Amino acid sequence: MSEEFDWVERDRGVLTKRDREILLGRAGENLDKNAQNVRRYNIRERIKNSLYDFHIIAQNLPLADIQQLFEPAYDWSTGASTVGR
Repeated sequence: MSEEFDWVERDRGVLTKRDREILLGRAGENLDKNAQNVRRYNIRERIKNSLYDFHIIAQNLPLADIQQLFEPAYDWSTGASTVGR
């Protein structure tokens, strides 16, 4: 993944900006134990529901669209460049 990619400052996905900050250890130290548990529970529920959505996507989105979505993630994991795509 390129150096200029910002793990926190980007559009909302499954995680909110605050979720990303907390999971990356950049915030949340002021949360009590109950608030931390609630935050993690909410994250788990959204992830679980997003996995169900991935099933719908895999079954119904055209293959070309799926490749367009997932190739950058594959490239990130292998260190391949996505420049020029």
